Amino acid sequence: MLVRASIGSQAVLGITSIKMLAEPTTIYLLQYSREGCMGGCIFCPQSRRYRGGSNYVSRIDWPPVDLETLKSALRNNHEKYHRVCIQSIIKPSWLNEYLELIEAIKSSTEKPISAAVNIIGYRGLLMLKQKGVERVGVGLDAVSEKVFRRVGKPGSWNAYWRFIEDAVKVFGRDHVTVHVILGLGEKEEETMRTLRRIYDIGARAALFAYTHAPGTAHFGMRPGIEYYRRIQVLNYLLMKGWSPSELFVEDKIRPRIARMIREDPYEYLEAVLTSGCPGCNRPFYNERPSGPIYNYPSHKLLLKDKDKVAAEIRRAFEM
Repeated sequence: MLVRASIGSQAVLGITSIKMLAEPTTIYLLQYSREGCMGGCIFCPQSRRYRGGSNYVSRIDWPPVDLETLKSALRNNHEKYHRVCIQSIIKPSWLNEYLELIEAIKSSTEKPISAAVNIIGYRGLLMLKQKGVERVGVGLDAVSEKVFRRVGKPGSWNAYWRFIEDAVKVFGRDHVTVHVILGLGEKEEETMRTLRRIYDIGARAALFAYTHAPGTAHFGMRPGIEYYRRIQVLNYLLMKGWSPSELFVEDKIRPRIARMIREDPYEYLEAVLTSGCPGCNRPFYNERPSGPIYNYPSHKLLLKDKDKVAAEIRRAFEM
């Protein structure tokens, strides 16, 4: 069986050799299909709407690797990573193969496993848990039903929300991550409304900045850095246990919260680190190392830019 693994993950495991400014702390894997994914997401180079057998996801190369080679590398390099994230695609009999893949990876590592999976039913979620999956992620991506339809997501908007609710029931609060892409043409109020809904359900949000991927149509726009920093800080506070009602009034930030953040932006620097499962840092998935950096993959890189980031956060809350 072939499996895609991000080029950074392959380097960490010694399968290939590349220069890296920041090493991934999670091993990122993706189901393989020579024909691509049957989903029609307009921004994804894995989609079959973009023919040519692309190795890319966002701006990162994900070459295929033999499963046995991967299993051996996971066993021999277990001290170099904290988690394994196994991502699914849509193809005939994908779920059966995906469960087999999870079982094979689970037999090769004691590190926790996250399943970034297509929407499935309650029984399917139970099967993932039985296979040893610790956390589940899902690519809602869009923050409104209108944007959801425009980007060509498979399934319905309501079906994704049912999946998120079911996943929280199976895996527990704070063990379900909803992937959200900013820069797809959404309104900021829609982003805040969706963040509120995610955390009210008991899930968490992982933020991505729209990035044009090789071979795909130009669809969205890179989000403004201050808009992105604003959402990062609010997402950070929600992850730290603040309730949506403490942060928002209707679909706007409470003035006292904005004032609090402006007064000491250095207090919120960690908000710009990559959000997702514990141990997930996705180095330069959304940006070139030359910047602007939307999601910082390490404290070391953030420390170098701390004054610049603090200024961005302060401006983001001058409302």
